[in-house]
Amino acid sequence: MFCDPAYAGSAEYRAFWDKLRSGEYVAAEFQRFGKGGREIWIQASYNPIFDAEGRVIKVVKFATDITERKRAAAALLAQEARYRVTLSSIGDGVVAIDPLGRVQFMNATAEALTGWSAAEARVCSPSDCSSSAIFAWSSSIPSPVLRDLVGQGVIPSELEAYGDVEYVDLPTCHWPMF
Repeated sequence: MFCDPAYAGSAEYRAFWDKLRSGEYVAAEFQRFGKGGREIWIQASYNPIFDAEGRVIKVVKFATDITERKRAAAALLAQEARYRVTLSSIGDGVVAIDPLGRVQFMNATAEALTGWSAAEARVCSPSDCSSSAIFAWSSSIPSPVLRDLVGQGVIPSELEAYGDVEYVDLPTCHWPMF
């Protein structure tokens, strides 16, 4: 395995070896290249070995191939970016929450409807935010989601009208994810 030639000639790479020569170990994730220029990622620790007088005489490397993990992480990031673009471009308000009820994403329509910025919603605890209006929609098209929420008693049936409803206060125990 080899380093990228540009990296091997860099000040960063020289500092890496200076650190090892001075007796410090280095542990991190490193990009390397195999036969035919195939990209390989390793998680490695480089450990200086000392002689009886305390001088570094060699460096032992312990490494694990993490190439597949790095590829999967990159694919996940690309997929998340695609979803964010898609959700951002939807005309209805979209609020995504995690299992603990914390806002992870709000599109611009949801921000306009709730009056919160995504940054404000992300730092708001579920108990702080849920008493305020978090559920919002802008479509005049009958909503199956709205019908379901009414059917479950989450919101009152008098709000089932399909107008341009902007805010509905929800009980603190409900945080729908749309």
